[in-house]
Amino acid sequence: MTTNTNPWEEVKKTLAARLTGDSYQNWIQPTKLDRLEDGVAWVAVPNTATAEWIEREYSSDVDFAIQSQRLPLRRIIYQAPVAQAGPLGAAGAAPVVNGADNLFTGPA
Repeated sequence: MTTNTNPWEEVKKTLAARLTGDSYQNWIQPTKLDRLEDGVAWVAVPNTATAEWIEREYSSDVDFAIQSQRLPLRRIIYQAPVAQAGPLGAAGAAPVVNGADNLFTGPA
């Protein structure tokens, strides 16, 4: 991996090869790296359901991609957009962290 490469795009390339076309297009393709801080990738996802689905269904594939490419990532945090506060208060969603029990997670 070169220093100018987006590590999440590298993960996505591996996932494109491992998942069915529909699975990749529906769940992974719309995601993008929001920011990278000290080995933590904040990945923007369209909504909380997508964040939860990726975490539940694809965390082992994400871990495989990180390990096989020796990417400098120790944790992935999937972040859905925060909804605007309405009359009943804030409706924002908490980030979903990749695999609470796997190698690439740590305290949030």
